Amino acid sequence: MEIRILTLLVLIHIITACAVNAQADLQEKYCENTEGTKIDSSKEFISDSLYVSYSEDESGLNFKIVNTTDQTMYLFSSYFPERYHSSKYLHRVSEEDKIYKVAFLPLLPYLSTKPTDKLILGSDRIVSKGQVLYDFIKLPPQSYYQVSVTYDNLFKNLGEKNSLVCDYEADKNNKFDKIKFKYLSADKLKGKYKLYFEFAIYDQVNLLCEQSAYYLKETEFNQQAKDFRKLGIPVKINNYNYPIF
Repeated sequence: MEIRILTLLVLIHIITACAVNAQADLQEKYCENTEGTKIDSSKEFISDSLYVSYSEDESGLNFKIVNTTDQTMYLFSSYFPERYHSSKYLHRVSEEDKIYKVAFLPLLPYLSTKPTDKLILGSDRIVSKGQVLYDFIKLPPQSYYQVSVTYDNLFKNLGEKNSLVCDYEADKNNKFDKIKFKYLSADKLKGKYKLYFEFAIYDQVNLLCEQSAYYLKETEFNQQAKDFRKLGIPVKINNYNYPIF
């Protein structure tokens, strides 16, 4: 009997350790501040500018967020991991303007500086407190960062019910708010839509990268979290066939 109990305890320990490791793998590093690639030659880049460009290959899109100014900037990157690309909370539609937007913009009420023990998978993970942590790409002067998205991953949820949300002004929200999302199904959209991608650029992230500031300097933290610029680009795709584009 003692051997059986000991074996059971060992198995429980192994299962628990595996679960903890899996949770750790799914959590983002907090404020990692990966640095952009240094530009060796300015020939292919626009001088004294902050902008985004893109190219297309057979599998998807490759975006370059470029900083050729003399200022260091920070690219919000919390939603860059592939598992978020198809989330309905990033796919936003304006039926009135006929715009289909993929917005890598911060959802302030649902971003954290400290991971939670609770684990939620799927689209709802992106709007569950503590599931996604603040992270940024540091863009020093004369640098760029490339973000790649595959069509198969980006649009894999289009056939599902309520796989999109109605567009809204993400920069109007506070960390104290709760966003009231309105959902849409892609098969209910009529006509052609313009595809548009958006990214968020910060000038300062010192408070956002100070874990205690989230709780101890709430007002200042919230103000800095809202203080981002939207960097957008219209996209024309040739290698993906879907009726609304």
